[in-house]
Amino acid sequence: MFLIPIFLFPNISDCGRYDNLCRSLTVFSLPLAVIFPLALLTFFLRDQVFQLWLKFTIIVVPIILFFIYQSEPIAMGGFLASAMTVTRAEVSLQLSVIYLALSLLLIAYKYFTLRRTKKN
Repeated sequence: MFLIPIFLFPNISDCGRYDNLCRSLTVFSLPLAVIFPLALLTFFLRDQVFQLWLKFTIIVVPIILFFIYQSEPIAMGGFLASAMTVTRAEVSLQLSVIYLALSLLLIAYKYFTLRRTKKN
C-alpha cells in the first residue's frame, strides 16, 4: 500500500525544476493511497460498516492532510536541528499508519458487533 506513491512517481530524483511539486504530490498521495484498499475492503462488507468507515474517513483525512501541509517540507540544517525536526514525508508516513490501524480497528469492531447482534 505504501509503495503506490512510488509507482505513481518513480523518478522522484529526476523531477527537474518541478522537484518541489513532485515531492509534495508524492507525500500527499500516501494517505490517499491507503484509502483505496480500505474502501474495497468495506465495500464487500455490510452497508453499516461501510457507512461508519466513510464517516470516519470524511472527518479524519482532511485533518491528516492539514497536519502534513503544516509540517516542515525538509529538515533544517545542523545536527541537532535535523534530528529534532519532522519532515512532511515522516508525518505522512506516521499519520498514514495511524489512520490504517484505526480504520482496521473500527471496521473489525463494527463488523463483529453487527455479527454478534445478528446471532441474537
